[in-house]
Amino acid sequence: LFRGQDPRLSSRNGNYYYVGYVGQALQIFKSKSLVDQGVGKTLPAGMNATLFAPVYIDTLGGVTYNAWYVFGSTIWKCACADPYDDSDQWAAVVNDLPFTAGAFDFELFRNPQPGPYQNHWYLLWTASVPGGYAESIYAAEVLSLTPGQKTLSTYNSDPQSTTNRLITYHQDWTDIITEAPGIAFNGDSVTMAYSGNGAQTSLYAVGFALLKKGQGPTLGS
Repeated sequence: LFRGQDPRLSSRNGNYYYVGYVGQALQIFKSKSLVDQGVGKTLPAGMNATLFAPVYIDTLGGVTYNAWYVFGSTIWKCACADPYDDSDQWAAVVNDLPFTAGAFDFELFRNPQPGPYQNHWYLLWTASVPGGYAESIYAAEVLSLTPGQKTLSTYNSDPQSTTNRLITYHQDWTDIITEAPGIAFNGDSVTMAYSGNGAQTSLYAVGFALLKKGQGPTLGS
């Protein structure tokens, strides 16, 4: 549709929001159509560490937030009606997320499945194995967005641990790379798509994982 790297988008009130690089500038786009990119507006300096989609969070953990958020190693907030129209209002609010390895490809979602985990918010990300390049996909529950409170549930990114590791790189078709998790919903069905292997190889492909009914989204298979 248009050129870009690791695209991420979200939608609200009939608008699509897409973030991508134009040259060296990270810009946000707003459009009524998935096939029309819209006109980009440059985001504040400091938000260019990763690509993301802005997500509107009304409530989380019983607390009302009613704001737009961007998740990365730093969390940015826009207490605004529209993250594109008010793009100059983004500000960093949490900058101490406890990642123990290089983390990127963040995806935030609210679980729609009935049961004990319904309407809880979860963060997915890719992390390189400490001391190496191999990549796996991890998850944690978002506990709070209030500065000073614990943001994410405990997780372990040690390469020998399976705690909070959803997809390992130990698969025949992925070689040492599994990355770029993305979530899609169909009713209460939750599907995660992710890429495997190197993008420069002929083995580069997309894998899918389904969330089991009633299972916590941070539990690996």
